[in-house]
Amino acid sequence: MGRIFARFGSLRFHNEAEVSDRFVVPLFTEFLGYEEDEILSERLQPAVKIPRNREKELDGDDAKIKPDFMVALDGDDKRLVFSFDSKGPNESMDSHLRQLLAYCISAGTNLVAVTNGTEFRVYNANDLIFRATDIESFDLQFPELRKLLHKDVTHLSVTERIRLLDDDVALGRGTNALESKKRRCISVRNSDFIPYLHSIVVSPSELTLPPAILEAFQVQLKHFPAQELYTFLSLKPMFDLKPNEPCTYNHFIRGARNSSTLIVGESGIGKTSLLMQIAREYAEACLHQDSDQIPVLVRLGDYTSSNNLRVLISNRLRGGGTTISEVEVMDLLQQDRLILLLDAFDEVKDTYLYDLQQEIENLLRDFGCPVVVTSRHFRRPQLSLRAKYEMQPLTPQIIRSFSEMYLGTEHLDFVKEIIHKGLGNVASNTLLLTLLILLYRTIRTCPTVKRK
Repeated sequence: MGRIFARFGSLRFHNEAEVSDRFVVPLFTEFLGYEEDEILSERLQPAVKIPRNREKELDGDDAKIKPDFMVALDGDDKRLVFSFDSKGPNESMDSHLRQLLAYCISAGTNLVAVTNGTEFRVYNANDLIFRATDIESFDLQFPELRKLLHKDVTHLSVTERIRLLDDDVALGRGTNALESKKRRCISVRNSDFIPYLHSIVVSPSELTLPPAILEAFQVQLKHFPAQELYTFLSLKPMFDLKPNEPCTYNHFIRGARNSSTLIVGESGIGKTSLLMQIAREYAEACLHQDSDQIPVLVRLGDYTSSNNLRVLISNRLRGGGTTISEVEVMDLLQQDRLILLLDAFDEVKDTYLYDLQQEIENLLRDFGCPVVVTSRHFRRPQLSLRAKYEMQPLTPQIIRSFSEMYLGTEHLDFVKEIIHKGLGNVASNTLLLTLLILLYRTIRTCPTVKRK
């Protein structure tokens, strides 16, 4: 599926609060363009008079049924865009609906959205104008929801936005046929790459360690969720004084889909594992007929004058069981069918550095295909890459969670020893933390100083 399913498809909710916190608010901020201060909770909503009948009206402050959120431009309750109500996962979508609609209409916003974490509806006053029955359908129908609720369309009247809708898609009529046709096309385009894609998916998903270390400790490494493990900071010019907020893995992945990106980080922080995770996610999407963009992870340390980038890409694809020529590689690049994951720019020999940079620059100029390049700080490529990030050290919370994955309840003693022996900075490196954990499992202690 697409970005919506990738972000929310695996979530499960136990109550209304989780639907709001883990689905609704991220949907508003990550996909509909709003800031958190534009989402008004119930206590910030305007006081209104709600008609009961021709003679009576109910004070809005006394209303028992209010929406969980109202979305207002710049947080101004005079500039309401739409209202939103969350339901518990087992709660009826129709519960108190008439009262809810009455309150929202009285508040001046006819657009009302409701979800229980599975089904998603939007009403214009009392008329249902959008309905997705599950997260898969919601993913397919999201372009229609965007026409209604995205911040970029708030300059249009509600009537104009509704005119833009494809009613059949917005109301879920015929989405199965649309999905089936789309998947068949993708399946045909990916058919030559099935063995290659499978080889990526079944490759080890754990942190990579030198073979000698794995053999010495005789332990099966484990997989820690990428969305929790990796954080990034944008690399900004020195004169840029704007606050630099950390970027999550999911945010990074969304930006990398249609861009060129540099990732720098110290040795052992997880750059190679990051690219392997990206390759695996793209390969799985291709095998599920959700994407036709083929990931290719290339070790730049193998680059030579005769082993140029096109050769390395061809060899990587052929190594997974795909018969392909360099000319066909260029065709795939032209069709935007490849995402290039170029690992360890810092390992390229000085002799070939200029040639490699020129080849990457030509790819960016001629094809504009998605590219992710990793390197250490001492050798940043001189390339016109759109986004540049620095991988961040592990936070104390991630160190605790990561060590608990291996040590269970014993991780508490391990963390105490890390703190006591002043190894916090060492433990913030993914590779070194893993080595400390393996050592602790073996001898029940950690080295006293770093050189040990």
